[in-house]
Amino acid sequence: MEKNENKFMSKAKSFLGLILFTIIYIFLQKIISAAFFLFLMAFMISYGNTIEILMIPLIIALAFVYYFGYLSKDFFQKINKLFISGVMIIILLYFIYKIFNNNEFEAGQTTVYIFCTISHISYTIGAFHSDKVKKILDRIKFKRK
Repeated sequence: MEKNENKFMSKAKSFLGLILFTIIYIFLQKIISAAFFLFLMAFMISYGNTIEILMIPLIIALAFVYYFGYLSKDFFQKINKLFISGVMIIILLYFIYKIFNNNEFEAGQTTVYIFCTISHISYTIGAFHSDKVKKILDRIKFKRK
């Protein structure tokens, strides 16, 4: 009987951990995107409004989010894959909904949610598909030599 109770408690802890992760992740995603937006504005004021220069902060921010996903890969191994996949899809749909649900006066918010969507995809790739990305990068390195 104890064995079943421990199994139930581990599922409950996993579910509560998933809920806590989701809440922290959404707030962290908004903070990162708002900081990126401010950094982007400062970068535009300093260096001008050329597309080539604006891509530098975007690539740095997406690399940071990808690495954050890579670091949290071990956390996801303890949680049921079906639950975490559902939560990630719901978060993606939430960001997409916020992109298309903004008014004309909230152009800055739309940009923030577009970045949230892109960084969420980068995070998901880092968390769930980093081994495949590593294989692709190894093939590219091998072809260069």
